[in-house]
Formats: sequence, C-alpha cells, structure tokens
Amino acid sequence: MSFEMTRAALIEADGQRLVATLQLPSTPGAVGVVFVTGGHQVRAGSHRQFLRLARNFAAAGYPCLRFDLPGLGDSEGVLRGFEDNVMALRAAIDLLQKEMPSVERIVLWGLCDGASAAALYAPADPRVAGLLLANPWVRTGQVQAKTLVASYYRRQMASWAFWRKVFTGRVGILHSGREWLRNWRIARQAADAPGNALPERLLEALHAFKGVLRIVIAEHDLTGQEFLQVLGSRADLPCASLSDADHTFSSSRDHQRLAEHSLTLLGDVKATARQGQG
Repeated sequence: MSFEMTRAALIEADGQRLVATLQLPSTPGAVGVVFVTGGHQVRAGSHRQFLRLARNFAAAGYPCLRFDLPGLGDSEGVLRGFEDNVMALRAAIDLLQKEMPSVERIVLWGLCDGASAAALYAPADPRVAGLLLANPWVRTGQVQAKTLVASYYRRQMASWAFWRKVFTGRVGILHSGREWLRNWRIARQAADAPGNALPERLLEALHAFKGVLRIVIAEHDLTGQEFLQVLGSRADLPCASLSDADHTFSSSRDHQRLAEHSLTLLGDVKATARQGQG
C-alpha cells in the first residue's frame, strides 16, 4: 500500500480547538492509530519521531492521527497534567473515526507520560484495541530513588568513564556518596498509600485492558528503568527492552526497531479484528 495524503484537522474538545494532522493511506483498513504525546512534545515529536512513525504506519495501511494537547503547539487551552486529558483523547478518536469511517479499532501509541495517559484511558473505551507504550511514566520520589540505587549507580560504579572523572576531579566522590545515601534512605521508606500511587493505578489499568499490549523500554532511559523497577519480577505484561536506546529512541537504528515493534502490534490488532468479523 502507498501513503496517500497528509491533512490538517481540528479537534473540538471541552470547548477548545486542538490542531491535528492526519496521515491517510490510499486503502485504509479497520485499524487506526492515535498518537499521545508526552511531556511538552508537539504532534511531530522529538526529532520528528511521531511524524516518521505515522508515515510508516500509513504506508502500511493504517490511518494515523497526531495532535497537540491543550496548551501545546498550535492548540488552544491551558497545559494540564497528563491525567487531565481524557476529553482530548476521546475527541481525537472520534475525529479519526469520523474522517475514516472504515476505522473500527484504535491503537493508542504513547511515549512517557503520554503512554501512561493512554494506558489509564484505554480500559474505559471499547474502541481501543491496542496499546503501544514506550517508556511509561510511573515516577514517584521513591520509585526514582529505588531505580537509581538498583541500576544507575551500579552502572556508574562499573564504568571506567565514571572513575576517570573521579580521578581527574570532575566528579566529587563525597558528593556522589551523599547522593547515593540520600536515595538509599528514600528507597527504604514505606510505600505510598494503596490506591493512590500512580504506579499501582497504572498496573491496575494495564491488567484491566483486554486488547493487544506491547511495552517498549529503552535500556539507557531512567523513565523506562523506573517502569521496570515497578514491574519487578512479574512477567505477565509483554515488555521488550531495546539495548543502548535513549528515551526517544533517537538513533536511526533504535527508531527502526521501535517501528518494527509497533507494526507487529498493529498486525496483531488487525488479525484480532479479522477474527472478530469471522
């Protein structure tokens, strides 16, 4: 299939106009993709990541919608926390289905807190049949401290580059030791109250989601490693780790690997849709 067109659109959500971009294939199928940005990213994504992925997916026959959340990019409104964009997500799905009536099943593709927003939203909307979550955001003070103690500091201690900085005076060993001790103490504190902490709510949402799920974690990203810390030894969630990748999978190799994981998930959702029709 060939990529056909890019078109701008407006999403009406909670009295605000949000600017969106549609990537439409020449022969659309029943599965479409809505991108959920993270942090302060606009709809193109860091180093045009979401744009490149959307073109790739559209070329494979999957209509895509990217949009600026309220208060970001070209959209109206005030920037909110990632958990306060439920109306925007619902309206974005509505628009994609209006523009592409063939689309019956939606895959939400999210990065960082956009991944967490997608995961928290998905169980309540039966149209969402797939989730691709890249480095989901689960950070609390304790989660961050545990991750630093369990992985980051260990990698530093095993790194010759770190010790070279120590020996040349570019890293203060006493300062680093105090930092480690502070995080170690935080990591040993009691956990947040049950039902209130983001990590617990996110895991509950992921287990409640009945569609196709794939989680991709970048090896060299603290946010991704924090998610693995929360996941612990549980192997009941499909999680793939990309070696040497950074938070936004910025290298050409990592972008390609991320695209391959995404297309595999889209294919699985497409196959599930066909089985449902049969």
